[in-house]
Amino acid sequence: MKQFKITLALFAISCFAFTARSQAENGTVFSIGPSVGIAQTWIRNTPQDAVFKPGFSAGITTMYSAREHFGVGLDLLYSLEGGRFESSDVTTDINLQYFRVPLKFAYFFGDQDQNFRPKIAIGPTFGWLIDGNGTVETDAGTTDVEISNEFEVFDIGMNANLGFNLKLRERMWLNADIVYNHGFYDITADDNYNSNLGIRAGLAFGIR
Repeated sequence: MKQFKITLALFAISCFAFTARSQAENGTVFSIGPSVGIAQTWIRNTPQDAVFKPGFSAGITTMYSAREHFGVGLDLLYSLEGGRFESSDVTTDINLQYFRVPLKFAYFFGDQDQNFRPKIAIGPTFGWLIDGNGTVETDAGTTDVEISNEFEVFDIGMNANLGFNLKLRERMWLNADIVYNHGFYDITADDNYNSNLGIRAGLAFGIR
């Protein structure tokens, strides 16, 4: 299983590199810039009721435009995920810190010379657990718990985006997206999976 996960990650990154190289040879545009986001994050298939748990991400977003309507991108993000759960008089708060790498295949609506262009994107997302911690709240108080060893180091899922690019000036765009991440890999031994839904925004600067 470990070899399969590594092979899958390397295959996806290789596909991105091959596509990017082909597009660069055709003289298309590469953009890169900072990206930040906030989200509602939760862990699926738990015996407790999930309540609001804020998440956060920050890092670098990249995109190679493919002809007029297509592009492929790769993000490098620090992502704070996890979940918050309530059961009778007990509240459990889990914080999972990931280095997350979403691979995005995008479709841009409208003409290339338009300043405002809606877009959709979908692709796999890979996560490597950096650290994890949690708290348990009861009527007696709050207790810190070490949970990083209880979660798998690797996570894989599907990433779907709906948003737009707004041209601010020549070779500079504002990116904004609604982003949903649906985890496919059991991150514990109890059939639990990551999920989060949020918004992400950033700036992209055209290199060529």
